[in-house]
Amino acid sequence: MRFIYSLFLLLLVLFSCNKNKKNDIDVSDVQINLKIDRFEQEFYNSNEKNLSRLRLKYPFLFPDGFTDSIAVSKINNSDEQELFSETETLYSDFSRQNRKLIDFFKHVKYYNPDFIPPRIITVLSNIDYQNRIILSDSLLFVSLDA
Repeated sequence: MRFIYSLFLLLLVLFSCNKNKKNDIDVSDVQINLKIDRFEQEFYNSNEKNLSRLRLKYPFLFPDGFTDSIAVSKINNSDEQELFSETETLYSDFSRQNRKLIDFFKHVKYYNPDFIPPRIITVLSNIDYQNRIILSDSLLFVSLDA
């Protein structure tokens, strides 16, 4: 009797493993408009003269207490520059990640046609592991250093 149960269990396990992917859907016709802003590149390659342009483009990343002198000292900080340099080594070409994000959001839009993808902004969070990704209604912040 034990042999029959063991055989039945083995057959059940073997036949339940199916390598055919039934969930593959074609999303090539799904149109998605995805915008990715590389804030960390703009910020760490900026200087005191063009900080006002960054403040206008990213007002949510420059709170009232974040003065130009704080921003300049952050830009000129050797540890910050080293972190930026290391992340640039990994993510100087963001096209692979861009394709993956587009594919992901196409699948979301396939299931929810009213979906509007958020504006994606890459940042450096100074290795803040608890806030690697922050999503609001229209913004998605992705930390590249965590």
